[in-house]
Amino acid sequence: MCSSDLATTYSFRVASHYGSGEGVYIVSVVPQKAYDSFEPNDDILSAKPIAERTAIKASITDKADADVFSSQGAATERSMKVTITNASASLHPMVIVYDALKTEIGRTQNSTPGGDLSYSFKAPKGPIYLRVADYYGSDGGAYAVMLAPE
Repeated sequence: MCSSDLATTYSFRVASHYGSGEGVYIVSVVPQKAYDSFEPNDDILSAKPIAERTAIKASITDKADADVFSSQGAATERSMKVTITNASASLHPMVIVYDALKTEIGRTQNSTPGGDLSYSFKAPKGPIYLRVADYYGSDGGAYAVMLAPE
């Protein structure tokens, strides 16, 4: 089983272990739902809105995946906290926070596979964006994310 881009072309070579013999082979390619309900949300321009104080379930499907979410924010600066509850044994969660201008305002990570994280920050007025990914870019896994005022 593997995951890859849909536009990839593969070649197969089937041979007998002993170099002789013939047979008929059937190769099947079956698409799997290897994404969550928020996809596509891999970059800040396709960020999916989430409500404050509501945990949403999502997943980093492979090492190249990232999830970006947006929140309306508020009319004034305020203290916020993002919490990631890991639902896998492999994800090294990382979150990056961006302001309305899409400028990074902070980040944190947990380098332990399966670890949770929380990050408190001062959110400027206006919308904010959260980017969730695997810290090492080497694995994926399911998680829940929640953004809430402190």
